[in-house]
Amino acid sequence: MKIVELYPSRKFNGTEGDVFSSLFNKKIHLEAKRLEEGYTRRCAEFFANIPEEMVRKIIRYTADYVLALIDDYGEDFYADEDFDFDENTPFGRVMQYIEPIVLSVMDDKVFAVEELKPAFRLTLSFTPIADEEIEWTVTEDEILYVGEAANTSPWDKGTFKKGWNFAE
Repeated sequence: MKIVELYPSRKFNGTEGDVFSSLFNKKIHLEAKRLEEGYTRRCAEFFANIPEEMVRKIIRYTADYVLALIDDYGEDFYADEDFDFDENTPFGRVMQYIEPIVLSVMDDKVFAVEELKPAFRLTLSFTPIADEEIEWTVTEDEILYVGEAANTSPWDKGTFKKGWNFAE
C-alpha cells in the first residue's frame, strides 16, 4: 500500500490525492490548490510521519478544546454516552470522536515554495455535534493551531491569536 498517492487535480489548479494516516488507520483526502506535486508530497510525507511527541500534544490540545465545548454547550450535546477524557491518557477517548475530513496544503504569498518547510491543515469532524469541525494547523517544527474550524493557514500568523486556539 502506498502511503502517499498524488495526482493533478481535475477540480482546481493544483494537486490532489490520498495520504494513509496510521493515527486514524485510514486514507485521508489531500488538496493542494495552486501547488505542484513536489512541495505537496513533502507536506503529505510529513503528515504521514508526524513525530509521536507532536501527535501527543495535538491530541491533548484537541481534548482541551472538546472540554471547552462541553463547558460552553453543556454536557448534553453528545447522544450516546458521557464524554470522559482521562488527562493521564491523552490518546484516550477523544480519538473516538474525531474523524478526518480533508488534509490541506497551501502556499505562502511571500515565500517561494522551495523556501517553505512542510506544513498542513487537517480538518476533522467532531462526531457528537453535527457540523462541528476541528482544525489542526502544523508546520514541521510547531503546532500553530488546534481548535474550531477557522480556515487557518500555516503562513498567516494572525489567525493563531483566535480565542479558540488551544495550541500552546
